[in-house]
Amino acid sequence: MLKNIAIGLTLSLCSTLSAYANPGQDAKDCLTVSNGEEKVIFHNACDEQIFVLWCGNLKYSNQRCGDGPDGGFYTHSNNLAPGQDYDIDVVGEYNYATCRGGIDFGHSKYKDFPDGSYQCLQ
Repeated sequence: MLKNIAIGLTLSLCSTLSAYANPGQDAKDCLTVSNGEEKVIFHNACDEQIFVLWCGNLKYSNQRCGDGPDGGFYTHSNNLAPGQDYDIDVVGEYNYATCRGGIDFGHSKYKDFPDGSYQCLQ
């Protein structure tokens, strides 16, 4: 019974995620994340530029996940050059996403959804 529930949940999650297939290139394999006391360090371990999106209980922001532009989930973003680190200050939970390429103002390079899923568009 428990095994069937786990399989059902896995299939449900996979079908939800596949509904938002990434036409661009995800960069999860490039990003390493280190957690310290009230600090998170994003590191680009690849030899190409990536960008990171994040939200949560951030030390210097009143915005929370779901307060992003145009009803988006993620509230902050930054480009990371190859080998670059970027620190954020957190005081609790946070979420992040990452895509290959660079980002500028607006949602031109990704689309995010109210449940935290996202699409890389480039």
